[in-house]
Amino acid sequence: MPASRAAPPRPSPSLASSTRSAKPQPPPSPAPALPATLAKRLLFPHLPPGTPIPPLLADPALDAELYDFLALALRAFVTPWWSKITRYDKEFLPHITHILSAVLRALDARIRATDPAPLLCRHVPALLAQHYDDYRAAARDLHSSRAQAGALSLPALFHARQQHIAVSPDGVLDELYVRTVLDAVLNACLPAEDWDAEPERYIVREIVLHVVCSSVVPKITQPWFIHKSILDLLGPEVAPLTDVKPPEQLLLSPAPSIPDPASSTPASGLPSLHTLLVFFLSAVQSVSTAALTLVHLYKQTLHTIQQVNQSSRPPSPGPAPALGVVPSPPLSRA
Repeated sequence: MPASRAAPPRPSPSLASSTRSAKPQPPPSPAPALPATLAKRLLFPHLPPGTPIPPLLADPALDAELYDFLALALRAFVTPWWSKITRYDKEFLPHITHILSAVLRALDARIRATDPAPLLCRHVPALLAQHYDDYRAAARDLHSSRAQAGALSLPALFHARQQHIAVSPDGVLDELYVRTVLDAVLNACLPAEDWDAEPERYIVREIVLHVVCSSVVPKITQPWFIHKSILDLLGPEVAPLTDVKPPEQLLLSPAPSIPDPASSTPASGLPSLHTLLVFFLSAVQSVSTAALTLVHLYKQTLHTIQQVNQSSRPPSPGPAPALGVVPSPPLSRA
């Protein structure tokens, strides 16, 4: 047998290579810290930068929006007058937030414990049907004798059928009624130590009162807000799917790219539901404006004609003298 060849000796690593391999790697750079939100700066100023804000509801999906809403409300209705009293205090807004958080958690627990089926399927449809019937009846009575010859408007006639002590005929909420309702809610949701503190309770009540009566209700009852909400729920228009392939061709063909709904237009040229709805609402608004203009012009013309007829009518003659009676001559001066 031939002698086996000996393996060549491995070269020993040099000092420089061993030094390079033993050099420690630099630590990874920390991730950049996210900027603090308005809610964290105003409502939780003592939290460290990386600490999340405490949960507000059982479902954390709305926590960020609710905290932002609370921060905006407190900055708008508390900071302007509280900063004039003391400029360096940072404990008042977090304490108000603690009270409002307790109220919201109690309301969330009560809502989750109730059954919404009777409210959504029985009471709300009956209330909407009653309001719709009363509105149509008020619209029918607008040009009748019940409207006192056109002196009463449609809101006044509707308010006469749907009278409520909290709403005026002009649609303005009564602040005293809202205060009474808020006192009942705070009494049911606040702990005993927070309810006994009258200044804190009054401040919380007035904050909610101004937010509800001055900001939320006047905005959500406007027609433009309802119109915008409907359009937002419909979403942007989506291009229709016209090219439909059988399953065997789908396996062989590459996956098609999904077009951007915001930049895509319908290939068939037909208007979408969004466009039709906007066109219909614009047409209804234009027709109603033209009809109101014609009615006003007709009333103004009729009033002008009546005034012209009354001014051009000759004066009525005086009573004729009786037959056989001769008027006496005027007496002459002596």
